[in-house]
Amino acid sequence: MSGTRAEFGAGVSAQATKNLQFYADLRYAKGSKIEMPWAGGVGMRWTW
Repeated sequence: MSGTRAEFGAGVSAQATKNLQFYADLRYAKGSKIEMPWAGGVGMRWTW
């Protein structure tokens, strides 16, 4: 897609135990021909 845009995002993660991590992120993008509204996600990671 032609034109320019800016994307912004931030995220955090927290280690709960040696094998368990929680995370969250937030994103937004706006440009001359496109706008992506605020979106985000939350989750959990388990490693073994």
